[in-house]
Amino acid sequence: MGCNRRQLRKLREDVNRGTDAIRYGFGETIRLLKSIRMLLYWPGDLSIRVTRQGDDGMLHFVITLPPPKAADVVERELTITVGSQEAQTVHPELAAEETQEFSGEDNDAVHAELVDIDDATPPNRSEPSVLDGVLVDTLAPPQPGQMGIRVTRED
Repeated sequence: MGCNRRQLRKLREDVNRGTDAIRYGFGETIRLLKSIRMLLYWPGDLSIRVTRQGDDGMLHFVITLPPPKAADVVERELTITVGSQEAQTVHPELAAEETQEFSGEDNDAVHAELVDIDDATPPNRSEPSVLDGVLVDTLAPPQPGQMGIRVTRED
Protein backbone atom coordinates (compact mmCIF):
# COMPACT_ATOMS: atom_id res chain seq x y z
CA MET A 1 0.00 0.00 0.00
CA GLY A 2 1.80 3.10 -1.18
CA CYS A 3 1.28 6.81 -0.69
CA ASN A 4 0.97 9.27 -3.50
CA ARG A 5 2.57 12.67 -3.52
CA ARG A 6 -0.51 14.48 -2.32
CA GLN A 7 -0.80 12.21 0.71
CA LEU A 8 2.89 12.66 1.51
CA ARG A 9 2.59 16.45 1.21
CA LYS A 10 -0.44 16.43 3.55
CA LEU A 11 1.40 14.21 6.01
CA ARG A 12 4.41 16.58 5.95
CA GLU A 13 2.12 19.60 6.54
CA ASP A 14 0.46 17.81 9.47
CA VAL A 15 3.84 16.98 10.98
CA ASN A 16 4.99 20.61 10.53
CA ARG A 17 1.80 21.90 12.19
CA GLY A 18 2.39 19.51 15.09
CA THR A 19 6.01 20.62 15.39
CA ASP A 20 4.93 24.28 15.38
CA ALA A 21 2.35 23.56 18.10
CA ILE A 22 4.99 21.84 20.23
CA ARG A 23 7.40 24.77 19.73
CA TYR A 24 4.63 27.21 20.70
CA GLY A 25 3.82 25.11 23.77
CA PHE A 26 7.47 25.07 24.83
CA GLY A 27 7.72 28.81 24.28
CA GLU A 28 4.63 29.44 26.43
CA THR A 29 5.96 27.08 29.11
CA ILE A 30 9.30 28.92 29.18
CA ARG A 31 7.51 32.30 29.44
CA LEU A 32 5.40 30.95 32.30
CA LEU A 33 8.45 29.59 34.13
CA LYS A 34 10.22 32.96 33.76
CA SER A 35 7.17 34.68 35.24
CA ILE A 36 7.13 32.25 38.16
CA ARG A 37 10.86 32.77 38.68
CA MET A 38 10.34 36.52 38.73
CA LEU A 39 7.62 36.16 41.35
CA LEU A 40 9.86 33.95 43.48
CA TYR A 41 12.97 36.11 43.23
CA TRP A 42 11.47 39.57 42.96
CA PRO A 43 12.07 41.24 46.33
CA GLY A 44 8.52 42.55 46.72
CA ASP A 45 6.56 45.78 46.80
CA LEU A 46 8.08 49.07 47.89
CA SER A 47 6.22 52.18 49.00
CA ILE A 48 6.97 55.77 49.99
CA ARG A 49 6.09 57.05 53.48
CA VAL A 50 6.51 60.79 54.04
CA THR A 51 7.75 61.25 57.61
CA ARG A 52 7.89 65.03 58.02
CA GLN A 53 8.27 68.38 56.34
CA GLY A 54 11.39 70.33 57.22
CA ASP A 55 11.54 74.04 58.05
CA ASP A 56 12.97 74.55 54.57
CA GLY A 57 9.84 72.99 52.98
CA MET A 58 11.64 69.78 51.98
CA LEU A 59 9.64 66.56 52.36
CA HIS A 60 11.47 63.86 54.30
CA PHE A 61 10.49 60.29 53.51
CA VAL A 62 11.48 56.64 53.80
CA ILE A 63 10.94 53.70 51.46
CA THR A 64 9.20 50.76 53.13
CA LEU A 65 10.89 47.45 52.35
CA PRO A 66 9.51 43.92 52.08
CA PRO A 67 11.37 41.10 53.86
CA PRO A 68 13.75 39.01 51.71
CA LYS A 69 11.96 36.09 50.02
CA ALA A 70 14.94 33.73 49.95
CA ALA A 71 16.93 32.36 52.90
CA ASP A 72 20.28 32.79 51.12
CA VAL A 73 19.98 36.57 50.64
CA VAL A 74 23.03 38.19 52.24
CA GLU A 75 22.80 41.74 50.92
CA ARG A 76 20.26 44.23 49.63
CA GLU A 77 20.98 47.08 47.26
CA LEU A 78 18.61 50.03 46.88
CA THR A 79 19.24 52.63 44.21
CA ILE A 80 17.14 55.78 44.53
CA THR A 81 16.79 58.93 42.47
CA VAL A 82 14.85 61.93 43.81
CA GLY A 83 13.98 64.73 41.39
CA SER A 84 17.07 65.97 39.58
CA GLN A 85 19.47 64.72 42.29
CA GLU A 86 22.10 62.12 41.39
CA ALA A 87 21.17 58.50 42.04
CA GLN A 88 22.24 57.13 45.43
CA THR A 89 22.91 53.49 46.24
CA VAL A 90 22.42 52.29 49.80
CA HIS A 91 22.60 48.84 51.38
CA PRO A 92 19.78 48.44 53.92
CA GLU A 93 20.09 45.81 56.66
CA LEU A 94 18.34 42.54 55.78
CA ALA A 95 15.86 42.93 58.65
CA ALA A 96 15.13 46.61 57.92
CA GLU A 97 11.48 47.40 57.33
CA GLU A 98 12.30 50.83 55.92
CA THR A 99 15.26 52.79 54.62
CA GLN A 100 17.14 55.70 56.07
CA GLU A 101 15.45 59.06 55.55
CA PHE A 102 15.70 60.80 52.17
CA SER A 103 14.41 64.24 51.20
CA GLY A 104 13.02 66.00 48.18
CA GLU A 105 10.83 68.88 47.15
CA ASP A 106 7.06 68.74 46.71
CA ASN A 107 6.18 67.08 43.36
CA ASP A 108 9.68 65.58 42.90
CA ALA A 109 9.66 62.25 41.08
CA VAL A 110 11.08 59.31 43.05
CA HIS A 111 12.52 56.23 41.35
CA ALA A 112 13.80 53.35 43.50
CA GLU A 113 15.05 49.85 42.65
CA LEU A 114 15.65 47.14 45.26
CA VAL A 115 17.79 44.09 44.41
CA ASP A 116 18.46 41.09 46.66
CA ILE A 117 21.90 39.46 46.39
CA ASP A 118 22.59 35.87 47.50
CA ASP A 119 25.66 34.10 48.86
CA ALA A 120 26.62 32.23 45.66
CA THR A 121 30.04 32.69 44.06
CA PRO A 122 29.74 34.80 42.01
CA PRO A 123 26.64 36.32 43.70
CA ASN A 124 23.27 36.09 41.98
CA ARG A 125 21.19 39.25 41.78
CA SER A 126 17.39 39.18 41.81
CA GLU A 127 15.20 40.99 39.34
CA PRO A 128 14.70 44.51 40.72
CA SER A 129 11.61 45.56 42.58
CA VAL A 130 10.82 48.99 41.11
CA LEU A 131 9.00 51.93 42.65
CA ASP A 132 8.08 55.06 40.73
CA GLY A 133 6.22 57.77 42.60
CA VAL A 134 5.87 61.47 43.25
CA LEU A 135 6.43 63.25 46.55
CA VAL A 136 3.24 65.01 47.51
CA ASP A 137 2.81 67.30 50.49
CA THR A 138 -0.14 65.74 52.32
CA LEU A 139 1.03 66.79 55.76
CA ALA A 140 -1.19 69.34 57.46
CA PRO A 141 0.50 72.25 59.18
CA PRO A 142 0.89 71.91 62.94
CA GLN A 143 -2.00 72.83 65.17
CA PRO A 144 -1.96 76.53 66.08
CA GLY A 145 -1.00 77.43 69.63
CA GLN A 146 -3.44 77.89 72.51
CA MET A 147 -5.93 80.72 72.11
CA GLY A 148 -6.93 82.91 75.02
CA ILE A 149 -9.47 85.49 75.97
CA ARG A 150 -8.41 88.96 77.04
CA VAL A 151 -10.94 91.34 78.49
CA THR A 152 -10.39 94.76 76.97
CA ARG A 153 -12.94 96.79 78.95
CA GLU A 154 -15.87 96.59 81.26
CA ASP A 155 -19.04 98.72 80.73
